[in-house]
Amino acid sequence: PPAPAPSSSSSSSSAAGANAPSWTPVVVSTLGGRAADDAGPPAAEPPKNVWEASPEKREAHLRARKEHMVLAARERLRKAKELEAAAAKGKEAAGAAARE
Repeated sequence: PPAPAPSSSSSSSSAAGANAPSWTPVVVSTLGGRAADDAGPPAAEPPKNVWEASPEKREAHLRARKEHMVLAARERLRKAKELEAAAAKGKEAAGAAARE
């Protein structure tokens, strides 16, 4: 049978995506409920890529890799926001000095 045609209500799905939270319950649960502020620096190196023999060990390894990636992304975002704030303060100070 032919595949169903995509609906033309793509604007409603994009509007719903804009209201979606920036976190997901899966990420929160895998990170042990750690918040972005108290996550601390990520590990220096991600876990090594090793193929584990048992499915349980593979799952644990994948969770550790995912946790490292999420924490590293949060750290990059935090640093980018700090740089933006510092740049905004610099522009404010330069504007105030020019007005005097």
